[in-house]
Amino acid sequence: MDGSDEQTELLRSIWNEIKALGVNLGGRIDLTNERLDELSSRVDHNGRRIDETNQRLDETNQRLGSLEQRTGVIETTLTELATQQVFLSRFVRHAVDQDIAELKVRVSRLEAERG
Repeated sequence: MDGSDEQTELLRSIWNEIKALGVNLGGRIDLTNERLDELSSRVDHNGRRIDETNQRLDETNQRLGSLEQRTGVIETTLTELATQQVFLSRFVRHAVDQDIAELKVRVSRLEAERG
């Protein structure tokens, strides 16, 4: 073999390695693309799940807001009822004290009359 045959053989060898590398890289690229597609599918599925979760959270927040408003109304009502109860208790106590005082006066009169 002369020098040009060696160079030709070397170039063929390099060419064959480049072709094999291209096939190998193509397979790796295809495998990588498949993995990316799978990940993309998972992300899309998880994205939908996150959207559904966010929607449920929004609904829960609305219900909690409504419950909070109702609780505020109940609290106000209970406060008003407690205030009325205190007022009525004072009124009844005053009326009972007044009646007791009048009864004491009457008993004293009756005792004085009987002697």
